Amino acid sequence: MANLAAMLKNAGQFAASESLGQEALQIERRKLGNENPVTIGQMFNLADVLEKLGRDAEAEKLMQETWEHEVKVFGLDHPQTARSSYELAQWAAHRGDREKALTLLQQAVEHGLDAGTKENIASDASLKSLHSDPRFAALVAEAKKGATSGK
Repeated sequence: MANLAAMLKNAGQFAASESLGQEALQIERRKLGNENPVTIGQMFNLADVLEKLGRDAEAEKLMQETWEHEVKVFGLDHPQTARSSYELAQWAAHRGDREKALTLLQQAVEHGLDAGTKENIASDASLKSLHSDPRFAALVAEAKKGATSGK
């Protein structure tokens, strides 16, 4: 069921993906628990679908829950936890919560964000509200340095 939900998401059929994704998540939570990597992956995917459907508040809430479970299961230095930190930073920036966005972005950069994303932080339109902050410029420099050094 989760695989079909992912296929539908990739095909742009977000409403159908959301319906199956919700059902798959309920089953996974019941059978595997919230702190199982499969359940965590489904939570992440469902949050992405909810965002694509324009249901940002629900998506952000689910991503926050996902991130909390990732920290417990994988730790802060795991690439998936870093990716979720980055997603939450984007939403915080969009809402105008500069402090939270910068904190989450710093966390993502320091704890396993992939090199490709690090390279593109400065051009990420969802972080545009942070561009005037000198702390953002420092983060971009740190991210680019880390992207080229592999850290």
